[in-house]
Amino acid sequence: MTNEQASTDLARLLGDPVFTSLLDEAMRDYLDWEQLIQRPLPAGISAAEMWNLLTMLRRLGATHFPIQAVDGTRYWYRLTQEAIRCLQTVEHHCRGDSALHQAVLEREGQRYLVRSRIQEAIAACQLDGIEITYEAAGRLLHGGHAAQTAAERFVINTYELLGDVEELATETLSPDLAWRIYERVVERVELSELGRVPLRHNLTDIYDPDACLGPDEQARVLQQLCDYANGLTGDPDEPVPLRGYAFQSAFGYWQPLPDFNGTVARLMLRLFAVQHDYPVLGYLPVSRMIQEWADGKVEPPVVRFQKIEAPRIIDGWADYSADALTFLQLMVAAIEKLRDYIEDTRRRDEELQRVLDAEEELNYRQRSVLSRALTHPDAEFRIRHHRTTHRVVYATARADLLDLVDKGYLHQEMRGKAFVFVPQPGLRERIGGDS
Repeated sequence: MTNEQASTDLARLLGDPVFTSLLDEAMRDYLDWEQLIQRPLPAGISAAEMWNLLTMLRRLGATHFPIQAVDGTRYWYRLTQEAIRCLQTVEHHCRGDSALHQAVLEREGQRYLVRSRIQEAIAACQLDGIEITYEAAGRLLHGGHAAQTAAERFVINTYELLGDVEELATETLSPDLAWRIYERVVERVELSELGRVPLRHNLTDIYDPDACLGPDEQARVLQQLCDYANGLTGDPDEPVPLRGYAFQSAFGYWQPLPDFNGTVARLMLRLFAVQHDYPVLGYLPVSRMIQEWADGKVEPPVVRFQKIEAPRIIDGWADYSADALTFLQLMVAAIEKLRDYIEDTRRRDEELQRVLDAEEELNYRQRSVLSRALTHPDAEFRIRHHRTTHRVVYATARADLLDLVDKGYLHQEMRGKAFVFVPQPGLRERIGGDS
């Protein structure tokens, strides 16, 4: 075919309203294969040819991930209009100067931070194949119990690190830092006793252990991942939330550490978010949202895709625009849950305060205890957990709970060598009925 003929064919194709309609939709929105094969196509062009052509055009101006996959595949994504709107929402609410972050820093948001840390610790461990349920781990972390199993010790380590990782904010993300986080995650964990199930490394599929790298390749890829997170490679204008997601997802895919890459990646993502002034992104329950989506618990219209198929590889390139869009939609959903939680907590606190003000003066920490006790009559409270949650000294935490015992709200019991505080029977009636 001559250049003149090629130019004529291209001009004809660009003038075809069927083609331009498909191209416009593919550029503005993500047009997947199942949608394409149901649409009218330009004369003389098969669905496969149309797919390849649209993909190549969409790749122009897309964001390219700088690290090749094990088989040499390169990845890219393009932001659709829907993804851009989601990204604007994430950026608006996740920055350090956002109203949402300021609300979380207030006392109504402190309970959310603890709850989110618990959810993330459990979800991150489950993504690494650790066999522990939310119910068991929740009782462990809420109650401040000592670890009895290797899985419980692992969850506690992860939970504590999620709270401490900000202390590392001045450090550059590096292989050495990744290894130190790994060592803290497995500290005092009997690895041979950990029950394991298949690992999920990203939104698309389950990790294939046969694709693991050798030690030399692991070290090389770990350095590449850190260089990417630090902005030394990749598109310098790539949005921070998407760079963070790509880093975490790639960490799980390449498995640059001997084990527990999902957990380490989640901890490094929190550090990455803090360093780039996106604190809300750091404490949103990212892993929990991904897990719920993978389990089919997050459906349209919250997310567009209920499942993401492995992308078609064209000329050595694979499009993960659907992954990027789904991640952003999950973040928007998590933000809405956080906003609802804070508003509901504020409302319940105000209602509870109106009742308590009529009886006795209590501080906000004690109101927090009573609020949970009213919602969960079987709740247990321990001095250690109360101290950690509200960041007070031991004597203050002990005084808070003993004062609630003296006032008749809680009952004190002895469990082993530790005191446990439980709601008194009929607590709601004691405080004020259904108010």
